[in-house]
Amino acid sequence: MAVSPDGHLIAIGNVKGEMKLFTYEDFRLIHMETVHSSSVTAVAISPDNTLILTADSKGQIFFWRI
Repeated sequence: MAVSPDGHLIAIGNVKGEMKLFTYEDFRLIHMETVHSSSVTAVAISPDNTLILTADSKGQIFFWRI
């Protein structure tokens, strides 16, 4: 899980290989992607709030544009 530097977004990865993006204020789902074939083990949001990085248990890394 990661919270954006500006505090407006939350990115969460899960065991299904999904990355979900929520608003912080009301926890509304605004985007979901499934690309990983294994559990997401790390999530980070760039300092300028333009990219999300996810990594999985197989060592794959993906970048997502916000």
